Amino acid sequence: AGFANEVRHGIGALGRSGAIPHAFAKTHERYGTPHVAIAAIVAGGTAAALVAGWRWDLLTAIGVAAVALTVSMMAIYIAVCVATFVFYRRERREEFSVLLHGIVPLIAVVGFAAVIYYQYEPLPPYPVRLANWIVLGFLGIGLVVMAWLARNRPRAIDDAGVVFVEA
Repeated sequence: AGFANEVRHGIGALGRSGAIPHAFAKTHERYGTPHVAIAAIVAGGTAAALVAGWRWDLLTAIGVAAVALTVSMMAIYIAVCVATFVFYRRERREEFSVLLHGIVPLIAVVGFAAVIYYQYEPLPPYPVRLANWIVLGFLGIGLVVMAWLARNRPRAIDDAGVVFVEA
């Protein structure tokens, strides 16, 4: 429930910032929850589960989802480690610690990168290998969206810096 709660609030906050359609920021009059964002998450998850269930048996579907989520999370952790180093070198130079903000994130990046590398080399058997391409597809979509935002809504990118802090 904790991760789902973070995603739900994050999507609502992204809608408020203009990074995604404002409809996702709508809150329920009575409960104050971002009900449109919640409905979108439920619809997306249900669609993914139905497609996977139609295509494969339960364990295979869970395996594909697990690999896709694991590789995605490792990529996110790598980005966080790099961002930690950059943030403390640029914004908080006086607090920068070579060990905490340099060496520890570097070790994490190398470890996660190695795991991701061996997820792709050699490729796992079909259909689990589809998870790798799903991750790369969503990464590509994310890069296209970021490029579009940078060109058309740069303020939304600036506001994204506080999305999860205020959510």
